[in-house]
Amino acid sequence: MSDQEELDQDYGPSEATILFANEVRTEFRKAFPLRSETQKKLEMTQKRNACRIRKQLNFDESMSPIALQAEVQRASFAIESKDRKLEDAEREIAKLKEKLEEKDTQYQKVLDEKEKLEYAKLELTNLSKQTEARLNEVESRNQLENEYWRTIGRKYYIWFKMANEQLEEIHDILSTGGSFDERAVQRINQAPMNIFMQLKDINFCENNYAQSLAAGSLLEFSGVQFEPQTAPQLDFTLFDSRIEGARFGENSTTFQPPKPENADNTILSDTIFSSNSTMADNSTILTGGGRANMSSFDYERDEKIQRLLLENSVLKDRLNVSKGRAEQSLIFEEKNRTLEKEKQLLQSKLDKTFSEIEAMRMGTARKLFSIDEEISKSGSSELNSQNKALKMVDRINNLLSENTKMEKEIASATSKIMSLTKQLNECDRRNSRVEDAYSEQLGKSIELENKLTEMTNKNYLLEQEITQLRQNIQCSVQPTDAGNTTQIFHMPQNPLEAAHEEFQAAETRKRKLSEYSDDPEAKRKREELVEELEERLRKAEIEKNIIEDSYNLHKDLASKFRQVCVALTGLQIKLKDADEGICTVQSEYEGRDRQFVFKCFYGTTRIDMLDVNSDQSSETIRKWEPLMRKYIGERNSIPAFLAAVTLQLEQERDFDQTILERTHTFSVLHAD
Repeated sequence: MSDQEELDQDYGPSEATILFANEVRTEFRKAFPLRSETQKKLEMTQKRNACRIRKQLNFDESMSPIALQAEVQRASFAIESKDRKLEDAEREIAKLKEKLEEKDTQYQKVLDEKEKLEYAKLELTNLSKQTEARLNEVESRNQLENEYWRTIGRKYYIWFKMANEQLEEIHDILSTGGSFDERAVQRINQAPMNIFMQLKDINFCENNYAQSLAAGSLLEFSGVQFEPQTAPQLDFTLFDSRIEGARFGENSTTFQPPKPENADNTILSDTIFSSNSTMADNSTILTGGGRANMSSFDYERDEKIQRLLLENSVLKDRLNVSKGRAEQSLIFEEKNRTLEKEKQLLQSKLDKTFSEIEAMRMGTARKLFSIDEEISKSGSSELNSQNKALKMVDRINNLLSENTKMEKEIASATSKIMSLTKQLNECDRRNSRVEDAYSEQLGKSIELENKLTEMTNKNYLLEQEITQLRQNIQCSVQPTDAGNTTQIFHMPQNPLEAAHEEFQAAETRKRKLSEYSDDPEAKRKREELVEELEERLRKAEIEKNIIEDSYNLHKDLASKFRQVCVALTGLQIKLKDADEGICTVQSEYEGRDRQFVFKCFYGTTRIDMLDVNSDQSSETIRKWEPLMRKYIGERNSIPAFLAAVTLQLEQERDFDQTILERTHTFSVLHAD
C-alpha cells in the first residue's frame, strides 16, 4: 500500500458525513424515484382493488394526508425561514447602506474640517509672516536710528574736542601772558583741524572706548579754568551787545552747535564745515573789531557763555534722546549697562554729598558754639564781634543755598534715574509681550499642523474603510451561477445511486409491511403506527385549541388595556412597526387625522419625534411648536410634552358638553 493510499484511508469520510449522505440519499429517492420503480408502482395500483387502494392510502406514509400536511408544514417553515433570512439580509444591506452614508457624511465633515484647518493654517502663516515683517522692520528701523545716534554722538564728540582744544590754546596764551597776534590766532584756528585729523580714523567700538566716554556725569566737567586778572575799567557796551545778539539769535552760528540732518554720507563733512565755520566766527569775536579794547576778563566771560551754551545744547540733546519712542528697545538694551554704572556712580555721589552736607552742618554748629570763645580770647571790640557775626550769618546762608542747590540736583538726578528705569522696564515688558505673542502663535501653528496631520490620517483610514465596505456590498450583491436558492454540495459518492438504493430498500420494507404480508409483527407495527398518528393528531388539535384560546385571551386583554390607557391618559398609542419601533400617538380630544409619530429605541430610554400626520401639518406644527421647544428641546421630556398637549386640548373643548357626558368620575377612599 502506497503513502497516498494510506493518506486517503486516514482522511476518509467521517461518520457524520456518512449519515448525512444517507439522509440526502433517502430524501432524493423519495423526491426522484426511478422510472422502473414508478412503472412497477403503476402496474401494481392497476391490479389492486378498491380495498387495497383504500388501505394503501390509509397506511402509505407518502400518500397519507398527515404526511402531506407535515411536508407542507416543513415546506412552509422552510419558506418562512428563507423569507426571514432574506429579510435579515435586506435589513443588513440597508444597515450597511446607512453606515456607508454615515461614512460619507463623516468623510465630508472631515474634508470640511480639513479645509477649515488649512484656511486657519494659511491665516496663521500670513500672520506669522506679517509679524516677522514687522519685527524685521522694527529691527531695521532701530538699527538705522542707532546708526543715526552713533553718527550724531561721533559728530558732537569731535565738535566738543575741537572746541575744547581751541579753549586750551586760548588758555595757554592767556596763562603765558601773550597777546593775540596773527601767530596766536593762527594757532587757535588750526587747533580744531588738528583734533579732527587725530579723531577722523578713531573707532568708538574698540577697547570699550565709547563705554569709557559714557562713564561719569556732565557735572564732573569743569571746563578750562581761567585765573582772574586785574584789568582797568573797560567799556562793556560791545560785550553786552554781543550777549544780546547771541540771546536774540544774532550770530547764532557762534554759540549754537550744528543741528542733526538726514542720515546720508555728508554728515561728517557737514560737521567739519559747520565746526570750522563756528571756529571762524569765534575767532572773529576774538580777533575782530575792537580786539585792542578786549581784556582777559572779556575772554573769560565769552568762554563762560560758550560753555553754558554748550552745556545747554548737550542737555537739550539728551532730553530729546530721553523723550524718544519706547520702541527703541535695542538701543535701551545696549545702554542698560551704562545706565546701571551711572546709577551706581550717582548713588556713590549721593552718599558722598550727604556725608559732605552732614560734615558742613557739624562744622557750622562747632563754629557757632565757638564764637563766644574766640571773642573772649581775642578780646576784640564790639565792632569786630558784629563783623564776625555778620560773616558767620553770610557763611550759613551760603551753606544753606548750596545745600538747597545740591538737594535739587540730587532730586533731579534721582527723578532722571527713575524715569530711565521706568523706560527700561517698559521696554523689557514690551519685548517680553512680543516674544510671548510670537511663541504663542508659533505653538498654535505647530498644534494646528499636528491636528491637520491627525485628521489626514483619520481621513485615510475612513477612505480605506469605505472602500472595504463598498467591496463587501458588491460581493454580497453580486449574483452567482447557482441562483438565489440553489446550494451545491460536493460529496464523495454519487447521491443519485445512493437515493436509488435507499428507495429500493424502502420499497422492500413497505412490501413486507403491506397487506399481503401475514406476519403478525407487521400487523402489530401497522396498528401501533395508526395509534401513534391518531395520538399525534389529537395532541395537535389540543395544542391548536390552546393556542387559539391564548391568542383570543391576549387579544382581549390587549384591547382592554388599550381602552384603559386611552381612558386614563387620553392618548391612543398604536405600534405601526415593531421591528423599527415606529408608533403613533393620537389624542382623543382631536380628530383621527391628527397624530404624532415617534420612534422608540429598544433597550434604551431614547425616543425621537419623527413627524406630525395631519391634513394641515404646517398649521399643526406651528400650533405645537412652543410646547415642542419647551418640553422636548429644553427639558428633553416627551411625556411632559404629551401631557401639556392633553391639557391644552382639554381646555379648548366644550366644557358644557363634557359635563353632560359624565364619562369620567372619581371617588376618595379613606383608610380606617
